[in-house]
Amino acid sequence: MKKVMIDIGHYKDCPGKRTPDGVQEFTLNEAVAKEIQKLLSSYIVEVKLNYAKDATDSLNLRVKAMNEYKPDLIISIHHNAYQGVWGDATGVEVWHHPLPCKGDVEFAKLLLPKLVKYTGLLSRGIKQEAWAVLTSNYTSVLVEGGFMDSKKDSFFIRTADGQGKYAQAVAETVIEFLKLEKKSTAKEPAPLQNVCPTCGQAVGYIVQKGDSLYQIAKSHGTTVEKLIEKNGLKSDVIQPGQILKF
Repeated sequence: MKKVMIDIGHYKDCPGKRTPDGVQEFTLNEAVAKEIQKLLSSYIVEVKLNYAKDATDSLNLRVKAMNEYKPDLIISIHHNAYQGVWGDATGVEVWHHPLPCKGDVEFAKLLLPKLVKYTGLLSRGIKQEAWAVLTSNYTSVLVEGGFMDSKKDSFFIRTADGQGKYAQAVAETVIEFLKLEKKSTAKEPAPLQNVCPTCGQAVGYIVQKGDSLYQIAKSHGTTVEKLIEKNGLKSDVIQPGQILKF
């Protein structure tokens, strides 16, 4: 199974990492990370959140956790800031290491246009920097999802809608990049039953609750028309407990 680590930037009560009116970056990052995890929950993939608990939980320990988990992909979730006071800076950007691991650049190129599409914010491009969280042994990017101190961005990224769109862009890119498949929700067909559970006589298939004639035909290599003809049915309507011959 594929594994993804969502790294949550900074930690609760991290000094200076907040909007001019006091909303913590960690709070925004965590909300987006949890929404990504939720969006990926219907796919065949394991998603783990990577937290820094406090100031003593160093970046090196977070990278150590990444390498121990051995994920196929790491996304470090962040929000940008300019001068810490309300201003006009705006946009989203994706970072990878100057000496990228396999897949870093490819994933960044897939993600950036989706971020722009879903958030409606300006593209600030794909950039390079040797940030500590990009130094693991695995494919990784760092995402800045808008400016916390922007008069335009801030009031969008702190809403459920804004966080959801940031998360959707990331989740869709993960699905595309890792070629994830959805978990099956289809009802498993009941096996062909050759013996009546009460009388012990040889019979055909005993219809189960929720079965359809189409489903039974498909799972046993025949057609609806043949089942109707073989069993003298007037339509494709069947009832639980009914016995079908093949």
